[in-house]
Amino acid sequence: MMKKLILVLSLIVGISLPSFASTNKVESLFNAHEKSLTLSSGYVYDGCDLFGADYQNNVTAGVAYFPTKVLGVEGRVPFYQSEGVSVTEAQAGVLFRVPFHHFAPYVGLGAAYNWNEVVDISYIAKGGLEYRFNKGWGLFTEYQYRNNDSNWELGTSSVHAGVRFVF
Repeated sequence: MMKKLILVLSLIVGISLPSFASTNKVESLFNAHEKSLTLSSGYVYDGCDLFGADYQNNVTAGVAYFPTKVLGVEGRVPFYQSEGVSVTEAQAGVLFRVPFHHFAPYVGLGAAYNWNEVVDISYIAKGGLEYRFNKGWGLFTEYQYRNNDSNWELGTSSVHAGVRFVF
């Protein structure tokens, strides 16, 4: 499943890149008062053996709002395939991005509330990179560290990739 996602995202990038080879000045693709929807999937690993663990089917749907060009808020709901498709948590956080041309590296801090875990609340720290093809959509990839206490060795690491639709 992960290989298919990577292949599809690679094809989208390959098909879209020639339209941006122009040397004309690029208009601002990242703006204040920006609203967006995201769809992504993630791969959880133990931090030592990247891609050594089995991939669990998951999709995350999210919304984001950037009141300024660089500072935004987001909310996400992950859907996991365990017994059917299940929703067991909601996530919210803040994002700080530094846009230039088609790229916007970003960092974020947030929290997740999971109603099926012993510890309900966990925190999420993330860093990523978004590439905008135009004002309407882009692709992103990010690293997330998630933990529910101050012991750094008990947290989980994951990598995510997805698409953002901007309105």
